[in-house]
Amino acid sequence: MLISSILLYLTASAFAQSSESGSEASSSSSSVSHASSSSSSSSNAKPPSHNGPCPKVVVDPLDYNRLVGEWYEVQRSVNNYKKSSRCHKAMLREPINNVSTMIEKSFSTLACQTETSVSRVIETDLGSKVTYFLPTVGSVSRIFSTLYMDYDDFLIAWSCDDYGNYHIEKSWVFSREPAQPHNIEKVKCDVFAKFNLTKPKMIRSKFANCDSIFCSYDFS
Repeated sequence: MLISSILLYLTASAFAQSSESGSEASSSSSSVSHASSSSSSSSNAKPPSHNGPCPKVVVDPLDYNRLVGEWYEVQRSVNNYKKSSRCHKAMLREPINNVSTMIEKSFSTLACQTETSVSRVIETDLGSKVTYFLPTVGSVSRIFSTLYMDYDDFLIAWSCDDYGNYHIEKSWVFSREPAQPHNIEKVKCDVFAKFNLTKPKMIRSKFANCDSIFCSYDFS
């Protein structure tokens, strides 16, 4: 996500995507985010809301040179789940003039093809600012906060959107490998408590039959 997801993707139905089946065309999908996985859930969950404005979260700045490379989405909050999208993988390029390019790919089980999103990522005082393009809207920017970072293992990304007198929080976990980190549940409990945030219910990615799909992704 990479932040995330990256992330980062780090976001549900937020990132601009393009389908890739020999050639790629634009479509919309979410790291950093900026930051969907396969699950046994039968339908998309409605985002739960919290009263008041988004919590103020202050995180340490990221070293984007160490963040460079491949990341796999292994978890995302249930309020940001999209059943028809799976096998999420992101690639973060080396920063140029403090701007990194993040490419995210996933497989749509509805369209039976690869979907791609390309975003610009820069560090700000509030977190990672991810900017992407939506055909009907234009450039859209969102802030993703990296609550936990192990550059060689996994990261936890979080974002929040204000809607008047309430807000909606979303979270992702990205890993260097397409597998669940062995200590992820303990780390999540500790990290969300550290920032005085509610630990979200999250859906784990299922990677069955993803190996061949991952091999088909072209990040060039």
